[in-house]
Parts: sequence; structure tokens; C-alpha cells
Amino acid sequence: GEILPMLIGAYDMIFLDGSTSAFFIAAYLTDFKNIKVVTNGIDTLSLLARNKIPAYSTGGLISPVNGSVLIGRHAENTVRAFHADIAFVSAQSVSANGEIYDCFEDENTLRNVMCANAEKSVFLCDGTKFGRTSPYRLCALGAFDCMVCDRDVRNYFTTDRLPEIIFD
Repeated sequence: GEILPMLIGAYDMIFLDGSTSAFFIAAYLTDFKNIKVVTNGIDTLSLLARNKIPAYSTGGLISPVNGSVLIGRHAENTVRAFHADIAFVSAQSVSANGEIYDCFEDENTLRNVMCANAEKSVFLCDGTKFGRTSPYRLCALGAFDCMVCDRDVRNYFTTDRLPEIIFD
């Protein structure tokens, strides 16, 4: 909760991917004035609607492997129609050499489009992402402007090509 005011400002346009980590960010957005959100997360969109936060759905295909997200060409085209101030995305695993992977290839494609169309990109990370593997590479951690983590993880990495790491 205390980290978000360092990253989000009034009037910001925000991308949130369909991850559970981004869903938790959405729960705190009621504190910010005049923001707008674009998300491919079905549960996230519902939460934003309940909290009366202006939000756009990416539209797209309901993922056949993860029914809580929208994916595909239509979702990607919607994201490209916006320029966000900040994108919040997550993935399933982070290796010690700073590579990020996920088990859903199509979600990674959309995450990359979100980050490419945002002024600042933030990787959301918690302790469950370390020491595991997933098949599909998202990108190098160094491609992000910032990583928000639940603890200090700087000693985990064997690379120094890292973004700013914020933890609480």
C-alpha cells in the first residue's frame, strides 16, 4: 500500500495484466484521483467496476488455459490504442540470472505489448517466483524500470542488470 504513491500519480493511465499480483494492486487504486485503467484481467475488471474506478477491458479471447484473462490479437490491438503512464505486470518465475518466465505464452505476448506502450514498466514479484521454472520467457528483468517485491531480493541475483528494486 505505501509503495503505490511513489509510482502512481493523479490522472495516470495504468495497464494491469491479468495476474493475481496486479489484482492486488487494483484493490488499492481507490486512493488515487482521476486515474484510468486498462486490463486483460476479468476478475480485476470486475473489482475496478465495483470500486467505481474508470477501466477499459482489453477485450479479446478468454484464454483456454487461464479462464481469468483475455488474450490474443484483439486484446493486443486495444492495448496499442493507449499510451499508459505505468504498466504493472507479473509472471510465474524469475531466475537468478534475471530472466522472467511464465507458463502462459499468450499472456507474455500481451505483457510485452503493455510494457512497450507504457512510459514506465513495473514487475510485481513475491517470494513464490524464486526457485521455480516456467517454459515461456517474458524478458530480462533489466527491461523493467522497477521491480516491487515483498522482501529484499538483491542477493538472489547473479546479474547486476537489474531495475530499481522496491520492497517492504
